[in-house]
Amino acid sequence: MAFSQNHLDNLKPHNVELEGIETSDYPDFCNAFVKYAEHINGEVFTDQELDYFNENYADEVYELVIKQIL
Repeated sequence: MAFSQNHLDNLKPHNVELEGIETSDYPDFCNAFVKYAEHINGEVFTDQELDYFNENYADEVYELVIKQIL
């Protein structure tokens, strides 16, 4: 399934699962990534959406990591 650029630029994940969080990598957490996420309507992110989010939303991924470890 191909998504429009507008769709990919407006991803807002909910019910997120993260992986790659290594406390020895504090404060960067550069290996952390979103493994699973859902849209607000409950639809699961596709692999394409996950890849795009992880590659283009580094600040948001970092915020999710900080929320999870606190």
